[in-house]
Amino acid sequence: MGISPHLKPQLPARPTRIFDEHYSHLLSARIGLSQYGSDIRKAGRTAYLAIERFDRDVAQGTVRLRHQEDLAQALGLDWRNTDVKFQDPQWPSDPKRATARRIGELLGSIPGGDHAVEQWLRQLTFRVAIGDNDAHAKNAALMHLATGTELSQVYDAPKR
Repeated sequence: MGISPHLKPQLPARPTRIFDEHYSHLLSARIGLSQYGSDIRKAGRTAYLAIERFDRDVAQGTVRLRHQEDLAQALGLDWRNTDVKFQDPQWPSDPKRATARRIGELLGSIPGGDHAVEQWLRQLTFRVAIGDNDAHAKNAALMHLATGTELSQVYDAPKR
Protein backbone atom coordinates (compact mmCIF):
# COMPACT_ATOMS: atom_id res chain seq x y z
CA MET A 1 0.00 0.00 0.00
CA GLY A 2 1.22 3.48 -0.84
CA ILE A 3 1.85 6.43 1.41
CA SER A 4 -0.43 7.52 4.25
CA PRO A 5 -3.58 5.61 3.32
CA HIS A 6 -7.02 6.92 4.19
CA LEU A 7 -8.39 4.80 7.06
CA LYS A 8 -12.06 3.97 7.62
CA PRO A 9 -12.90 1.96 10.76
CA GLN A 10 -15.65 -0.64 10.89
CA LEU A 11 -18.65 0.95 12.60
CA PRO A 12 -21.10 -1.06 14.71
CA ALA A 13 -24.02 0.78 13.06
CA ARG A 14 -22.78 -0.34 9.60
CA PRO A 15 -20.79 -3.53 10.18
CA THR A 16 -20.48 -4.51 6.49
CA ARG A 17 -19.76 -1.02 5.12
CA ILE A 18 -15.96 -1.32 4.91
CA PHE A 19 -16.23 -4.75 3.26
CA ASP A 20 -18.76 -3.42 0.74
CA GLU A 21 -16.52 -0.45 -0.06
CA HIS A 22 -13.46 -2.70 -0.39
CA TYR A 23 -15.40 -4.91 -2.81
CA SER A 24 -16.40 -1.87 -4.88
CA HIS A 25 -12.72 -0.78 -4.99
CA LEU A 26 -11.71 -4.21 -6.28
CA LEU A 27 -14.51 -4.14 -8.86
CA SER A 28 -13.70 -0.60 -10.04
CA ALA A 29 -10.04 -1.60 -10.48
CA ARG A 30 -11.04 -4.76 -12.37
CA ILE A 31 -13.06 -2.76 -14.92
CA GLY A 32 -10.44 -0.02 -15.31
CA LEU A 33 -12.10 2.83 -13.40
CA SER A 34 -9.44 3.01 -10.68
CA GLN A 35 -5.87 1.99 -9.99
CA TYR A 36 -5.43 2.57 -6.26
CA GLY A 37 -5.36 -0.27 -3.77
CA SER A 38 -7.35 -0.95 -0.65
CA ASP A 39 -7.06 -3.58 2.07
CA ILE A 40 -9.07 -4.75 5.04
CA ARG A 41 -6.81 -4.66 8.11
CA LYS A 42 -7.16 -5.12 11.85
CA ALA A 43 -5.85 -3.22 14.85
CA GLY A 44 -6.65 -5.29 17.90
CA ARG A 45 -10.34 -6.14 17.58
CA THR A 46 -11.10 -3.27 15.22
CA ALA A 47 -11.26 -3.93 11.50
CA TYR A 48 -10.65 -1.02 9.15
CA LEU A 49 -10.36 -0.25 5.46
CA ALA A 50 -7.03 1.21 4.33
CA ILE A 51 -7.38 3.06 1.00
CA GLU A 52 -4.35 4.11 -1.01
CA ARG A 53 -4.26 7.83 -1.81
CA PHE A 54 -4.45 8.32 -5.58
CA ASP A 55 -3.93 12.07 -5.21
CA ARG A 56 -0.32 11.75 -4.00
CA ASP A 57 2.97 10.92 -5.72
CA VAL A 58 6.16 9.73 -4.09
CA ALA A 59 9.39 10.49 -5.91
CA GLN A 60 12.83 10.03 -4.34
CA GLY A 61 11.28 9.88 -0.86
CA THR A 62 9.31 13.09 -1.28
CA VAL A 63 5.51 13.13 -1.12
CA ARG A 64 3.84 15.53 -3.55
CA LEU A 65 0.18 16.37 -3.77
CA ARG A 66 -1.50 16.08 -7.13
CA HIS A 67 -3.74 19.09 -7.63
CA GLN A 68 -7.30 17.83 -7.37
CA GLU A 69 -10.44 19.94 -7.78
CA ASP A 70 -13.80 18.33 -7.07
CA LEU A 71 -16.53 19.08 -9.58
CA ALA A 72 -18.49 21.24 -7.12
CA GLN A 73 -15.43 23.49 -6.85
CA ALA A 74 -14.86 23.41 -10.60
CA LEU A 75 -18.47 24.53 -11.12
CA GLY A 76 -17.91 27.44 -8.72
CA LEU A 77 -20.56 26.26 -6.26
CA ASP A 78 -20.80 27.59 -2.71
CA TRP A 79 -18.79 25.01 -0.74
CA ARG A 80 -20.36 26.15 2.55
CA ASN A 81 -23.73 24.76 1.44
CA THR A 82 -23.53 20.96 1.31
CA ASP A 83 -26.80 20.68 -0.66
CA VAL A 84 -25.31 22.32 -3.78
CA LYS A 85 -23.35 19.16 -4.62
CA PHE A 86 -26.66 17.43 -5.49
CA GLN A 87 -28.95 18.07 -8.43
CA ASP A 88 -32.42 19.12 -7.26
CA PRO A 89 -35.12 17.17 -9.13
CA GLN A 90 -37.61 20.02 -8.57
CA TRP A 91 -35.23 22.59 -10.08
CA PRO A 92 -33.06 20.66 -12.58
CA SER A 93 -31.65 23.87 -14.11
CA ASP A 94 -30.79 25.62 -10.83
CA PRO A 95 -27.45 27.42 -11.51
CA LYS A 96 -26.61 27.29 -7.78
CA ARG A 97 -26.48 23.48 -7.83
CA ALA A 98 -24.60 20.76 -9.65
CA THR A 99 -26.47 19.17 -12.53
CA ALA A 100 -25.58 16.32 -14.85
CA ARG A 101 -25.78 18.75 -17.76
CA ARG A 102 -23.43 21.30 -16.19
CA ILE A 103 -20.95 18.56 -15.25
CA GLY A 104 -21.05 17.15 -18.80
CA GLU A 105 -20.51 20.62 -20.26
CA LEU A 106 -17.62 21.31 -17.87
CA LEU A 107 -15.90 18.02 -18.70
CA GLY A 108 -16.50 18.56 -22.41
CA SER A 109 -14.75 21.94 -22.21
CA ILE A 110 -11.37 20.62 -21.06
CA PRO A 111 -8.78 19.42 -23.61
CA GLY A 112 -9.66 15.81 -24.38
CA GLY A 113 -13.13 16.47 -23.03
CA ASP A 114 -14.79 13.74 -25.08
CA HIS A 115 -12.74 11.15 -23.20
CA ALA A 116 -13.50 12.81 -19.83
CA VAL A 117 -17.25 12.77 -20.54
CA GLU A 118 -17.07 9.12 -21.60
CA GLN A 119 -15.17 8.23 -18.42
CA TRP A 120 -17.65 10.15 -16.26
CA LEU A 121 -20.56 8.28 -17.88
CA ARG A 122 -18.76 4.98 -17.22
CA GLN A 123 -18.27 6.04 -13.59
CA LEU A 124 -21.96 6.98 -13.27
CA THR A 125 -23.01 3.66 -14.78
CA PHE A 126 -20.76 1.84 -12.32
CA ARG A 127 -22.21 3.79 -9.38
CA VAL A 128 -25.78 2.98 -10.46
CA ALA A 129 -24.91 -0.69 -10.99
CA ILE A 130 -23.50 -1.09 -7.46
CA GLY A 131 -26.35 0.85 -5.86
CA ASP A 132 -24.30 3.91 -4.87
CA ASN A 133 -26.75 6.71 -4.21
CA ASP A 134 -24.04 9.21 -3.25
CA ALA A 135 -22.68 10.15 -6.69
CA HIS A 136 -22.63 13.90 -6.12
CA ALA A 137 -20.33 16.61 -7.46
CA LYS A 138 -17.85 16.30 -4.59
CA ASN A 139 -17.33 12.59 -5.33
CA ALA A 140 -15.81 13.22 -8.75
CA ALA A 141 -12.85 15.47 -9.47
CA LEU A 142 -10.55 17.00 -12.02
CA MET A 143 -6.89 16.16 -11.65
CA HIS A 144 -4.69 19.07 -12.76
CA LEU A 145 -1.47 17.33 -13.79
CA ALA A 146 1.66 18.47 -15.60
CA THR A 147 0.36 16.57 -18.65
CA GLY A 148 -3.02 18.33 -18.54
CA THR A 149 -6.39 18.12 -16.82
CA GLU A 150 -8.26 14.84 -16.62
CA LEU A 151 -11.12 13.25 -14.72
CA SER A 152 -10.03 11.50 -11.54
CA GLN A 153 -10.39 7.82 -10.91
CA VAL A 154 -13.69 6.73 -9.41
CA TYR A 155 -13.57 7.18 -5.63
CA ASP A 156 -15.87 7.12 -2.61
CA ALA A 157 -18.24 4.72 -4.37
CA PRO A 158 -19.23 2.16 -1.76
CA LYS A 159 -21.50 -0.70 -2.79
CA ARG A 160 -24.86 -0.41 -1.01
